[in-house]
Amino acid sequence: MTIVLRGRRLWPWLIGALAIAVALASVPLLVIDWPTFKPGRIEPIWVTTLADVIGPIFAVLILSVLAGFILSRRPASPLGWALGAIALLVAFTMLTQEYALRALVAAPGSLPAGDLAAWIGTWTAGPGHPPVP
Repeated sequence: MTIVLRGRRLWPWLIGALAIAVALASVPLLVIDWPTFKPGRIEPIWVTTLADVIGPIFAVLILSVLAGFILSRRPASPLGWALGAIALLVAFTMLTQEYALRALVAAPGSLPAGDLAAWIGTWTAGPGHPPVP
């Protein structure tokens, strides 16, 4: 059964919404752990904010919208599936890295499975999204 809204498929937009939700779920962890980022950084705070927060979330937003447009019109498009997968992967990487940072560095032992989150976040990080040191 396919969900259709005004002649268009709805499920590609749900994939994009999931990616955006996962990316935004990492923001509270980043805000809580913000002092962890400050001490070793030498660049201005606006550069850190742009590179660590706004850039990846904007990338997930753009990739999700593109995947939604492409897959709602051509469900078999490999490009649409690739964009959707990349959006989900980047969002999931952001969340697992922030989770691991909170569980292992900022407040050790405060969250369970920090080692697993760090391992997953490291292996899902691509060349455009380096792992958290």
